Amino acid sequence: MKLSKLYVGGALALGLVLAGPASAFAQACVGMPIGSSKSAVSLNFAFPEEATDIGASARMRTSGPLSFGASYSMTSIKDVDPKMHNLGGNVSYDLPVSSAAVCAVGGLGYSRISEDGESLSNLSIPIGAGIGYSVQTGPDAELVPYAVPHILWQRASFAGFTDSSTDFGVNFGATYRMQQILINAGVTVTSVEGSKAVFGLGLGYAL
Repeated sequence: MKLSKLYVGGALALGLVLAGPASAFAQACVGMPIGSSKSAVSLNFAFPEEATDIGASARMRTSGPLSFGASYSMTSIKDVDPKMHNLGGNVSYDLPVSSAAVCAVGGLGYSRISEDGESLSNLSIPIGAGIGYSVQTGPDAELVPYAVPHILWQRASFAGFTDSSTDFGVNFGATYRMQQILINAGVTVTSVEGSKAVFGLGLGYAL
């Protein structure tokens, strides 16, 4: 079965990178500054090995230090007919640091793919911290490099078998904001065995 090959070949790592904590954040500490806006939406693209992921995300911040986000994406995997569906949610808490934007971050991601009555699922929980620094490039424009190191717990299930692990990961990249337009490029790397760096692009709009 194709799904059994996908499981053995590293679907655990694939589901993880698609649900990483930086995919839907809308604040400078995780690379998505939104200026004076309260929310943002974005279209996201990621390119795991032999796969393409396309999705959308939304982010809203409160009047206090908390902000919340949600995301959905669909992954097309080479030589696998069904698509993998990925859902994610996350929360961040701004920390009182004056020299840079720093926040505590946590997330929950769930990925699932089914074929011929069999399903492969992956649950991931990243917890870490984000740091970003704004470089002003104009009256209402900025470039924000960022990094989000995090601890990763994940569990994959297939045909009655489960596999879980705890690893380390980091998302890093840069976002350019011009007024309400956000353009992001980033990379996700993890210590998951057999995983490779995943490059991603995002185009967002602050509401």
